[in-house]
Amino acid sequence: MCCFLQDLLVSLNVYKDKLKELLSARGHLAAAVTAECLTILDQRLHLLDRLWTEVHDQVLERCAQVRGRLERWSNFDEQCRRLTDDIAKCESTVEDGSDTTIEDHILLLQTVSRCLL
Repeated sequence: MCCFLQDLLVSLNVYKDKLKELLSARGHLAAAVTAECLTILDQRLHLLDRLWTEVHDQVLERCAQVRGRLERWSNFDEQCRRLTDDIAKCESTVEDGSDTTIEDHILLLQTVSRCLL
């Protein structure tokens, strides 16, 4: 998803460059086109610039949202991995017949899981 958004940003930058080219070409057309046509062209170029800026800002905001969600997912994944490791340690300790009981391990896991959340 984020790759799509990054591709969209690249496309938007290409359009921004084309808009700059149009602004440059406007000067060359000034001698051959009426003032009314130039006014309409200026209005359309201004609207395109505003639209580009709005879409660009929206894409950047969406990228930030996606990054935030990916980071939260990564944190959740790490917490699950830790909890799984702790459960595996408890299982091996109980299987080895140590002095601790399964109840002690359950209390330890509850404490650990509260700290993670």
